[in-house]
Amino acid sequence: MTKPMPPNVSSRGIWSQVVQAFDELKVCRFSLIVLLVGAFVFIKQDQGVEVLRALGENHFARSGNALKFFSAIMAALAWALASWYCSRVLLYFRFPSGRGDDVIEQGRGWLHGFLVEHLPRVFGVSPLLILAAGFWTASRSYGGAGAGVTLIIYAVVCVFATLLLYLYLVRRNPVPAIARPKRASFGETGRGTKVAVIVMATLSLGCCMVFIFDPIPVAGALGTTTVLLTAAACWVCMGSAAVYWSSWHRFPIVLFLFAITVVFSQCNDNHIVRNTPGAHFQRKTLDHAFDDWYARQKTNTAEPMHPLFIVTTEGGGIRAAYWTAVVLGALEDQARAGGMSFADHLFAISSVSGGSLGAAAFDAALVTGSDGAVSPRIKTMLGTDLLAPAIAALLYPDLFQRFLPCPIEYLDRGRVIEEAWERAASASMGTDLFSQDIDAMWSGNFSRWVPCLFLNGTLVETGQRIIASNLIVYKEFKDAIDVSTKTPGTSPGDAEGADIPLSTAAHGSARFTFVSPAGRFPDGTHIVDGGYFENSGATTGSEVLDAARRYLAAHQITDVLPVIITISNDPLSSPAGGRFLNAPQASAKRDVSQQKPSTFMIDVLAPLNTLFNTRNAHDTYAQEALVAQQGYVNDYYFGLSPSATPLPLGWMLSDAAMEDMDNQIQQSMDKVDGKDNPAELEDILKLMKPHAATR
Repeated sequence: MTKPMPPNVSSRGIWSQVVQAFDELKVCRFSLIVLLVGAFVFIKQDQGVEVLRALGENHFARSGNALKFFSAIMAALAWALASWYCSRVLLYFRFPSGRGDDVIEQGRGWLHGFLVEHLPRVFGVSPLLILAAGFWTASRSYGGAGAGVTLIIYAVVCVFATLLLYLYLVRRNPVPAIARPKRASFGETGRGTKVAVIVMATLSLGCCMVFIFDPIPVAGALGTTTVLLTAAACWVCMGSAAVYWSSWHRFPIVLFLFAITVVFSQCNDNHIVRNTPGAHFQRKTLDHAFDDWYARQKTNTAEPMHPLFIVTTEGGGIRAAYWTAVVLGALEDQARAGGMSFADHLFAISSVSGGSLGAAAFDAALVTGSDGAVSPRIKTMLGTDLLAPAIAALLYPDLFQRFLPCPIEYLDRGRVIEEAWERAASASMGTDLFSQDIDAMWSGNFSRWVPCLFLNGTLVETGQRIIASNLIVYKEFKDAIDVSTKTPGTSPGDAEGADIPLSTAAHGSARFTFVSPAGRFPDGTHIVDGGYFENSGATTGSEVLDAARRYLAAHQITDVLPVIITISNDPLSSPAGGRFLNAPQASAKRDVSQQKPSTFMIDVLAPLNTLFNTRNAHDTYAQEALVAQQGYVNDYYFGLSPSATPLPLGWMLSDAAMEDMDNQIQQSMDKVDGKDNPAELEDILKLMKPHAATR
């Protein structure tokens, strides 16, 4: 004989409980969504784990670690309290959209009552648990020593804070879900609830105003972690308010705001490419630049054979920028220690994305410090937390701009990113070159040769290369556009300068979605990251090499040796071409996982994966073609090897990541990937010594 089911355990009763449980989760959806996003950022995303890793380093180069950790904990607590209180208040209301009194009076099951009573508590303690898990994940790359111990302590502190918060929330003794009085609107709540909500709304708006009006110093002082956690708290508050208003008035406010952003996107593009009107520097052709370079060689050096170095450096965010600075800085510093100068032989640097920032920083360091080591100044600049201002601008002023019908350039996150670079350069090198016209470094009377820059971007509307340079980008560069032609009154081949700041020129090459927006020129076209076209810079480097050979042949110059230097920051790359996809180290984990064979949704994902992976393939192809063009001689390759330290692609590095790259230029790794940076460094230095033999 079948035993009858209890009233609330029947299939109909179970479905009713599921529906009501979904109803509760729907009301608290912003708290849930923000928690899921936060867990992904701080536990699974490389750059998110990196910002937590940096907090645990006792000798953190960016200083203020104690303040940053304290502010991060306070921001996480604010997120926790916002998640708890907003969900608790929302569950207190009886909205007219499906949670009516008739359903309530029929009796709610155990699942419904359990969620109403405990869901706010779960939401409340989750942010601190996420932060604890993030610290634990970050600690694993240190092997339980040094900063790893500090990170474990931070994780324990977060767990302890979680327990205290949970005990506090439980001891508040809220009214049981079934017995709660019915409230129809916010106006019927108690005074304490109204005051709490008003305080949260005021604090959220205050944070927005601070980051809108001056995000760089505030975000830099607080750090990326605090900026992200504060944004999470604000989003929970504002999103919950939108849910209340939308549910009570039966109006889809979130959908409406999304529609507004779509409509206004036709007229509110504020990502304008900044210019420096009035600079009007007269640029030279490649041949005239070769004239100047060769005349300097004959005057300043007594070498029987003058190496003409052409550097190509890949994109890859701050990893590419820092590795470019490490390689070029080591070459220059060691050459100076031997009474030589690598920079005087370096004719040009062709760069992409983060490599462009590193190349620009190297040139600026040469101009501002003719004596002494250049590496420390560059590393100090690139060791700054450049991510915090970018994230603050992305989540506050630039997000606000999306809801406005007209563009406000002040709210552009691209401008904030560039100004953060300018401030970092000023603080580390004592120079304002990054805020000056790109041509300023070649318009002064500097005692040293300043290597030419070719900063490669991509034009959105045509997919062509668009190059910012101190030289004229014309017929020698096949199907490429000179950035100067995008300034009013300049045509292809004109000598007039680009009239854009150095920071803007470097950023134009590094506008990789989604942190950096596409930049808009006066004619309405847009520039994005050069890696969309080709991520190595080797295509432009090949054209510079061709021009150099034509020049040498035309002038019958036999004492100049063109030399190619390739800088790769891809841990899976190989000097012989191809990629190693079996590397188990942390710095290669992300790249390896993206290229593993899979049949999951292959019909949908195959086109997207192909487009993404051809970027790396074009990179390798262009590098190999350049080496073949060089005849497989006089080419040198500097590459990162897989290591235990993850090397993120964002705009911030921990001390551990920087130290790993510093070590790789001075000592050989396991050489399983064919890289030997110290040997390459030594061979290049030999080329600048009298009677040097070529390789």
